[in-house]
Amino acid sequence: MGGAASRTARNGGEGMGIAAVKDRTRRSVRRLSMAYYGTSLAYLAVGALFLAVMDYPALPGGLVLKLKGAAGTVFNLWHLYGFVGSMIMGVSYTMLPAMASQPLIRLPRLAWVQFWLYQAGLLLSMGARAGRFFVADPSLGWAAWSGTLALAGSIVLYAYNLGTTLLGVPGEVRSVVPEDVRERIAERRAGGKEATVHERS
Repeated sequence: MGGAASRTARNGGEGMGIAAVKDRTRRSVRRLSMAYYGTSLAYLAVGALFLAVMDYPALPGGLVLKLKGAAGTVFNLWHLYGFVGSMIMGVSYTMLPAMASQPLIRLPRLAWVQFWLYQAGLLLSMGARAGRFFVADPSLGWAAWSGTLALAGSIVLYAYNLGTTLLGVPGEVRSVVPEDVRERIAERRAGGKEATVHERS
């Protein structure tokens, strides 16, 4: 009796520990998504300022010419990677795992590293590109290249983290979906595929 009670207590403690980790992970993922949404809207607002500079009707010359050139150079990339990219990542980190019955991303801490690397790479790359219109410094080319590498590395980390999550690779925490439920879901999906094959044949 004592052994059974101790095992029950131990299992209960482990369950509470896992639940606490899952709860922290949910909050972390929620904060991560909100961070992406916030930065995405910030990029959108700054992009509107770029557009205002590009459409400024004064005759280009001196500083105005440099501002127009800088804004035109970074405008499309700023919106693509800043607004669109950040919004897609923020949504996909919560929606795609849930659609795959795996509501927690595999490596939440890696997701935060990827977030900061993405922002740093984007700002460095875009800032260096725009800065070349004001300063004739060859090092700005290397700075832009370094930022682009950081941006590309961040996208690779994002694809790895989300891809392994969707494939069900074990990560920092177990899935919030019980194992038996996940097995039944997999069986239903497999049964549906077999039925489709039989119908086609």
